Amino acid sequence: MALLSLLFGEGSQVAKYVQSWVKHMVNWEQVYDAQQEDDITFMTQVLFHVNAAVNKHLESCKSAQMMTQVNDCILCVSKAQD
Repeated sequence: MALLSLLFGEGSQVAKYVQSWVKHMVNWEQVYDAQQEDDITFMTQVLFHVNAAVNKHLESCKSAQMMTQVNDCILCVSKAQD
């Protein structure tokens, strides 16, 4: 997390998003472990989703001319973690 905070800033959407996922995985560790036992690609799928969302958000940042044009909804955690 320190690296994300260093690169993007402690209060950045990306740092908050990744921190939220880490917290979710820790809080639901037993569920994640069970899912991984049932499907060895489970964590790969979760991490792929997180990576894809961060990349889409960064592309939105790159193409936007103003901060108000950045699509922060890409990093809406509650939808993805349900």
